[in-house]
Amino acid sequence: MAGLDFKSLLGTAAEAPDFSPLAPNKYTANVTGCTVKDTSTGKKMWNIEFTVAEGPSQGRKAWTNQVLSPENATALSIFFRQMAAMGLDNDYFATEPSPEEIAAKLIATGAAVIIEVVTRKDDATRNDIKNIFPVAGGSTTPALVGAISGVATAPPDAPF
Repeated sequence: MAGLDFKSLLGTAAEAPDFSPLAPNKYTANVTGCTVKDTSTGKKMWNIEFTVAEGPSQGRKAWTNQVLSPENATALSIFFRQMAAMGLDNDYFATEPSPEEIAAKLIATGAAVIIEVVTRKDDATRNDIKNIFPVAGGSTTPALVGAISGVATAPPDAPF
């Protein structure tokens, strides 16, 4: 292909955002995206996009999937605990929201997330959100989440 300016294209590519994994840590983050779909086994799954709200990693993103497993009491407990950390508590679920309503409600909430780095079979690294907690002070609204320092209120047995 004639006429391609590879020097210019390389310069443009160098301006792309950093896609390396976030450092393992606790982060205050806002939910900036959420989609719901069915898993291959027919369960409902929410793909949640978190955007770091403060600090040197502000604006960086990490994703997690929350799967609703009605047959597993432990998985249900984890699902509802993590949803509550993002502001969707038992009272909210008692209103019988649709999966799409849950996804819409999650957007513009916030939480503290514990992020680790995992290595895939092909040796590529990626982030893994290990847990979701309410932020210190209990706020789940983005304006307040971004203003809170100290990040998470983790249980005493948390790994960090």
